[in-house]
Amino acid sequence: MMENPGILTLIAAGFGVCWFITVLMLRGLRRTQKDKEQQARSLSEQLRQTEMQYSRMIHDRQVRSTFYTGLVDKLPARISDLMAGGDTRELSRQIVDIIVDLFEPSEAAFFTHIPAQKQLVLSHAHGISASKIGNRYQVGAGRPGVVAMKGITMTTRDFLTESTNMKRRLQACPLPECQHDILSPLLHENRVMGVIGMKKMGHTFTPEEQKVFRMIADLGSNALAFSSLLMRYQKMAHQDGLTGLVSKKQFLIMLSDMMMNASIGMQPLSVFMFDLDHFKAYNDRNGHLEGDRLLKELATLILENVRDEDIAARYGGEEFVIAFPHLDHKRAVRVGEFLRKKIERYRFPHAEGQPMGIISVSGGVATYPEDGDTSKKLLTTADNRLYAAKNGGRNLVVASDP
Repeated sequence: MMENPGILTLIAAGFGVCWFITVLMLRGLRRTQKDKEQQARSLSEQLRQTEMQYSRMIHDRQVRSTFYTGLVDKLPARISDLMAGGDTRELSRQIVDIIVDLFEPSEAAFFTHIPAQKQLVLSHAHGISASKIGNRYQVGAGRPGVVAMKGITMTTRDFLTESTNMKRRLQACPLPECQHDILSPLLHENRVMGVIGMKKMGHTFTPEEQKVFRMIADLGSNALAFSSLLMRYQKMAHQDGLTGLVSKKQFLIMLSDMMMNASIGMQPLSVFMFDLDHFKAYNDRNGHLEGDRLLKELATLILENVRDEDIAARYGGEEFVIAFPHLDHKRAVRVGEFLRKKIERYRFPHAEGQPMGIISVSGGVATYPEDGDTSKKLLTTADNRLYAAKNGGRNLVVASDP
């Protein structure tokens, strides 16, 4: 019996529809399965991120707890050490030690401000090459210089959001020791005494840590101001009547004490002895009152260009001497040359009438222990080198025996 073609076509169409529906259902199931798998992966990633955040929170809380426990345990004794006094070098070392003790940074530094030159001097550091100590940096250049100029605490985030003009200033000192993550000025009566900075790799300083860092800067500035005031009063008690420098008698006493401290601490100590060239000619031409005025101006120039812990004295007549505690021979010679050039370039009255057309000095540098193990030997060596400078043509600094 012949089958009806229409029925066969209908059956085939039915099978086709069923197959198509089945394919669609399978695709939908696969898509649903993929969506569920994607959701599962997303939830798993969210859970992993949440666990990491929680772990970081626990870690940060533990770190903070340890930090504040250390703060409570260590800071009182450190404050006591600061208030006990010391010269600028000793105080800068103590301040850096406090930073290292509390924050455990990879680098920490103390920059002393020299207002007369608008410079910062790297006085003490942790994690930075010792050869960098004594290096000078301009105020207004690099991170330490900008902090000194603005007088505010700044972090890396602050530096990155500065204006284009300020960023040029920051880029003016690309040296590694100028790239700290947080820096704070040491301010006393709106005067910048120095800058402290530190770097801690991979660490973002919290607002609380920044407050503690600023507190250390405030404590350091108070200690430095007190030390400076104490030294000023000590010097005033034994001043030369004309110049205001330390008298010769008091200088010899102080030099003996410094040599004892240098021998105990195995530290260098240098002296720079110098006198004015052709001072007799100056007095003969301009009178003794003008000669006294010249000595006073020279003394002021000296005091503006030495550290607080340096001792500058009038040794007699037109002869002067400066003691540089903790300065080795090379650095003392460098300072002596710096002072000689300062004096040569300064516009003293009646300088044009001098034999050399300028006011100049001749001097000699001597260093403990290599040039003398007593104050008398040290001064004798410096004096001999002073006369060698005179004999060598004047306006010289002699660093070694002829």
